[in-house]
Amino acid sequence: SQLMRYQLESNSKQCVSLEDELEFINSYVQLEKERVGYRCDINFESTVDKDYTYKISPMLLIAFIENAFKHGTCAIENCYVDIKLTVESGKLILKVKNSIPEKQNTVVSTKIGIKNTTERLKLIYGDSYQLDIKEDKKMFTVDLEMQLKKSTC
Repeated sequence: SQLMRYQLESNSKQCVSLEDELEFINSYVQLEKERVGYRCDINFESTVDKDYTYKISPMLLIAFIENAFKHGTCAIENCYVDIKLTVESGKLILKVKNSIPEKQNTVVSTKIGIKNTTERLKLIYGDSYQLDIKEDKKMFTVDLEMQLKKSTC
């Protein structure tokens, strides 16, 4: 219910506190640990410079994290999802890595989540971000760096 409440409440906002966004991500990761943690190595680390109150567009980072669980855990074999998020002096660095199973269950993918998120990044952050997405036969990696805003919404 906490996840749904956050989605509904943040939907109408232009930006939210980074703290609220991280609580949402942490809750989502905990839910996924309950779902697939018995067969999947899940690691989530976040380190945030507490000197400033940063703002971020709501639900911006979750698309990359959801994607890692959707595609990285879609098989019976052992798998992993590794998420590292750091913020220092206003610079957010998100690194998401997930295994790509050899024998995958069929997963319907429109790739619309990452496409929409990329478009949102362009519209909101202009040239203040870098996004690098890589895929090979065994691993999918997302590296995002962006300058956060300290302004109020």
